[in-house]
Formats: sequence, structure tokens, C-alpha cells
Amino acid sequence: MWLDKQKKSIKILFLIPIWGWLTSAIYRIIRYKTSKDSLTLFIGIICLFPFIGIILSICDIITIVINDEIKVLAE
Repeated sequence: MWLDKQKKSIKILFLIPIWGWLTSAIYRIIRYKTSKDSLTLFIGIICLFPFIGIILSICDIITIVINDEIKVLAE
């Protein structure tokens, strides 16, 4: 996916909580096409709700800093 190929700083910029919840949701919904894991799709839809999406985008930023990729519920 396009976001996976970017530098760590660009990934963090896209996941800033102001708009990161939308990036997290779109990432997981598109990621569902390759993984076919229904939990990934469910979490992607749940991320469309701002409060939940903001919390998950903060988790995504932490996993990008540690592992350089989004891992939390995006298998």
C-alpha cells in the first residue's frame, strides 16, 4: 500500500490526530482487500467515528515509531 512505502516522518504526518483518524480508517479498509481479515474491516469502519479513530491513530503513531509500520488490528 502507498502509506507502507513512505518514510517514517511522512507516515507520522498522515496520522496526526487532527486528520489521522481518517487515514487510519481508510488504511484499514483498503488493507482489508489484501488481508481478507474481517476484523481489519470492522476496525476500519469503527475508526470513522472521530473519538475512537483519534485514539487508534495515536496507537498507530506509536507503532510506527517503534516498528516503522502499522500493526494494531491491521493484519
